[in-house]
Amino acid sequence: SGMGTTLTVVYSIGSDAFIGHLGDSRAYLIRDGEIGQLTRDDTLAQMLIESGASPFKVARTSHILTNCLSTDGTPATATTL
Repeated sequence: SGMGTTLTVVYSIGSDAFIGHLGDSRAYLIRDGEIGQLTRDDTLAQMLIESGASPFKVARTSHILTNCLSTDGTPATATTL
């Protein structure tokens, strides 16, 4: 009860790729020797970083997911877990 997991999937068709993402399992693109992050973490820490919070607050919240796949197979938010 109250458990969840992260999920990142990529489905490619020819030169197109579709990404599905929940949680903090990231998707990256590696091309021509360069690596770039394609997804953003669904964590409280990421939300705090984007709002300009201090690094001290961010470090203590990196493990708190704000979106994940719940035990019944539906997306869950931090408030439903």
